[in-house]
Formats: sequence, C-alpha cells, structure tokens
Amino acid sequence: MSKKITGKYKCKDCNTVFEWQHIIPNKVTDSNYEVHIISEGIPGLRVIETDENRYPTVATVYCPKCGFLNKLDSDDLKTTK
Repeated sequence: MSKKITGKYKCKDCNTVFEWQHIIPNKVTDSNYEVHIISEGIPGLRVIETDENRYPTVATVYCPKCGFLNKLDSDDLKTTK
C-alpha cells in the first residue's frame, strides 16, 4: 500500500524551516492502489536511498525560499505523518 509522508527541515543555507512531502509508491504486486494528492507549494523529496520498506533513508530537497539543494539523512527524514 502506498503512503504519503511529510516532515519539516531547516535549510542549511538560509535557515528557513519548510515542510517536505513524499509518496511511497505501491508495490507492483499490490491488488489495490491508493491515490494520494501532492500538496501544492510543498516541495517533494528526491530519494537517493531507501530501506527494505521503501522508506527514504537519504534524499535531497530544494529550499522553497532560496533554492539551495539540501541533503537529508535518516535522522532528518523522521516523518510527521
């Protein structure tokens, strides 16, 4: 089953705290597919590494204020949802 996860992060360049989002996709073998809507104005993660459950462990996200590319690790990716 797919899942939408969100969190907050403080930009390493301008210190702005912003929200991020990511949708963990369904497995190809799932019989039902859940649809999630991406929230407008909230940046999405670019996932670099995942764990065995397809949760991101390393990702990048651009700061919506200054455009700096931030690299997030597993501690940064602790989700709020």
